[in-house]
Amino acid sequence: LKEVYRGDTMPQLTLRAVITGMMIGGIMSIINLYVSLKTSWGVATTIMSCIIAYAVFRALGAMIPRIRRKPFTILENYTMSSAASAAGYMNSAGLVSAIPAYFFITGQHFTWWQLMPWMWVIAVLGIFMAIPLKRQLINNEQLPFPTGIATAETLRSLHNSGVEAMKKAHALFGAAVFAALFALWRDGLPRIAAWAGDTLGNLGLQEKLGRFIIPDSFPLFPGALGDRLYRQQTFGGDCSFLLYAAGAIMGIRIGTSLLIGAIVFFGILAPVMHHAGAIESLGFRGIASWTLWPATMLMVASGLTSFALQWRTILRALKGLAAIFGRGTKRHDPLAHIEIPGKWFGTGVFVFGVLAMVLGQWFFGIPWWMGFIAVAITF
Repeated sequence: LKEVYRGDTMPQLTLRAVITGMMIGGIMSIINLYVSLKTSWGVATTIMSCIIAYAVFRALGAMIPRIRRKPFTILENYTMSSAASAAGYMNSAGLVSAIPAYFFITGQHFTWWQLMPWMWVIAVLGIFMAIPLKRQLINNEQLPFPTGIATAETLRSLHNSGVEAMKKAHALFGAAVFAALFALWRDGLPRIAAWAGDTLGNLGLQEKLGRFIIPDSFPLFPGALGDRLYRQQTFGGDCSFLLYAAGAIMGIRIGTSLLIGAIVFFGILAPVMHHAGAIESLGFRGIASWTLWPATMLMVASGLTSFALQWRTILRALKGLAAIFGRGTKRHDPLAHIEIPGKWFGTGVFVFGVLAMVLGQWFFGIPWWMGFIAVAITF
């Protein structure tokens, strides 16, 4: 509180910070929706939004004297990144996982007036659940959270070295423009060529344009073997910078693990299971319909094992609840006046937990007692 906190002396929760975060986060949520459906996981929006917001206010400050007199502070940028992260991750409330899965199983579509309250209730419930966990895991345990540390270092770098920050912003913008133009070339040129042949009747132009069309994917190597692996077992390259960027972000260890899993399941087990009759047809859908179940089992077992190995941290976090509700040993908390009151936790979880149970039964047919168990397990 003495060495770090500056909320009383520097603007932090301002209207421009929140609105900027909402706008950037809204765009990021659309990006995350596409990325998550393509790769099964979302990209972090905090660091990217910090760089974008700094560059925007730096450019506006050069043009508008009023903004130049009140520069965008590091704490405002922090508030902005929180708003942007919240908006950017809204699709994590089910739009890229549970909702599509529910649709594939039941064929039921959901309207906007169903999805909006459901995602809002789930998101706010998570915020209230974070109150005791934040105090125990960050204030008391002082556990390092990689995303938070990386964001803090990015903010310090941005606001201490403006030239370096603008280089990062230019790199982001340049990469975005290049990727957009490449996607336009890959997905737009085939349609232009088809339009030239079908609508204009210019088959010569269609043929010329067809020479420059980039395929969505391609075999890893030429010949009959490469073609068979590509057609039947889906081993090939993808003409999308998104997947290469995802691999760069997740790192070589996870990328290697994914590669080994793909080789084992799609390259070795799939032909064996197809020969045994367990897989009706090769190709992505046929193989994935079988690999889904052992892969899900491995993921669940891995998650439960990781959870069990952290039992000491979990017990300490649960013990910390007693202090929040005023039970146990009383001790002075110098951060109490800047923390969210502990009683908000109980009230918020009760109200939004009940709402989640009601909406779950109304929209998805989940019995109330199952909803109760789900809320408890979520915490």
